[in-house]
Amino acid sequence: MNIKHQARGGFRQVADDELLVQAETVIAAMDSNANFATPTPDLTAVGAAKDDFSAKLAVARKRSGPEETELKNQSREALAELLKQLAFYVSTTANGNLAVILSSGFQATAYPRRGRVPEQPYAVRLNDGRLSGQLTFTLPKVPGALFYEYRYGTLDEATNEPLWGEPILTTSSRDNLIAGLEEGVRYHVQVRAVNGYGRTEWSDPVSMRVR
Repeated sequence: MNIKHQARGGFRQVADDELLVQAETVIAAMDSNANFATPTPDLTAVGAAKDDFSAKLAVARKRSGPEETELKNQSREALAELLKQLAFYVSTTANGNLAVILSSGFQATAYPRRGRVPEQPYAVRLNDGRLSGQLTFTLPKVPGALFYEYRYGTLDEATNEPLWGEPILTTSSRDNLIAGLEEGVRYHVQVRAVNGYGRTEWSDPVSMRVR
């Protein structure tokens, strides 16, 4: 993978007003942008989240009570999460092309400069999801990783080895949801970390029976 840049999707340290400006800039830049035919999430959803945050921010500044502040914070988190997902879409679609990334309205960030593949993930932990047929997995964040790939599958009785599905991308190391699983069946999960210099080995497999 010869990617050198990605869209910057972290907004934790960004001020409220700056977050609004960033959202407005991205929506305007990506609207009818031929580089991004099918934005994920949809720009309409991002726009609705931006408008909701703008309205709740105005109320919180006017009244400044704990309830208004909490509602504003919840709305901010929702908008930031959508922008993070959109930045991931831009990064994967642009495939390292800096001009394409910048055309999205997102700022670009370079890959780690140390020239090394990240360390192999470890201590992957599985938990029940909120609903039947779901699992979640969490692992310690891998330094230098830009995103993760995970795969899951059931055990092949003939070989006593898991039958792995296709790798799936995620930007988060925490609370990743795997849904649509068969109840009562034990599933095995592996994760690997990825940056501009390559992929790690798969983590040791972990397994859990779905409730």
